[in-house]
Amino acid sequence: MTYERHLVFLYGTLKTGEPNHHVLNNPDTGVHELIGIGHTIEKFTLVIATQFNIPFLLNEPGKGHQITGEIYSVDEKKLAELDRLEDYPNLYKREKHSIKMINDEVLHAWIYLLPIWSEEIVQTASAPLQIYNSNGPHGRVLEKTKILEIMERENLNLFQLIKGTQEI
Repeated sequence: MTYERHLVFLYGTLKTGEPNHHVLNNPDTGVHELIGIGHTIEKFTLVIATQFNIPFLLNEPGKGHQITGEIYSVDEKKLAELDRLEDYPNLYKREKHSIKMINDEVLHAWIYLLPIWSEEIVQTASAPLQIYNSNGPHGRVLEKTKILEIMERENLNLFQLIKGTQEI
């Protein structure tokens, strides 16, 4: 089948074996093909935050680690579904960045980055990670209480908690 190819770098819950991978596998939402595993050439800050333990790639290039993830080739329909899931362009922005594959090939792929985040997210997030695994040793269960306290005290919804109240 021929379709316009978009390369997307996935670092979080959409990866193989993670909670949202089913979104990729749904044939009703477009076509996808796993190209392989690679890492960002540029360093980024990857943290897990909120009571839902969401992985966020903060848009502060040069800080953090080279992030490991999967590159997929997707059609326009699947890209639109990923945009919907990531609430692009309201929550995340999507930028092209260079990814070094395990065979040393360099590909340019879309990455979903969080452009704005609240101080509460930073204060309650995991330590910066190089690779996301929902069952990893990040100890996120302990952070849920602190995040819920902040949300209740400040009367915030999840969107406000992530981006900060000044953006709503």
